[in-house]
Amino acid sequence: VFFVRWLGPSRWILLPVLLLSMAFGAVHGGMKYILIQGVSGIFLSFVFLKSGALHGKIIKPLIASSCTHFLANGILFAALFLAQRLL
Repeated sequence: VFFVRWLGPSRWILLPVLLLSMAFGAVHGGMKYILIQGVSGIFLSFVFLKSGALHGKIIKPLIASSCTHFLANGILFAALFLAQRLL
């Protein structure tokens, strides 16, 4: 949110997205998960930016990226749950 307001809608948004995605990966499992979870962070950042953050909107982008995160977690949880049941 801070970076979008500070930088505005510009091509320079890529650096903060990459840095925040790396932080997202590190928080979700440590340094070894930066690549795996970092890609998810990039995707969530894309959802956040494309749903209105580049135009100064905050609530809708937060809801959209949070729902996307929830959906992704739900799919992964269901896949792991089903895999344990079937194997």
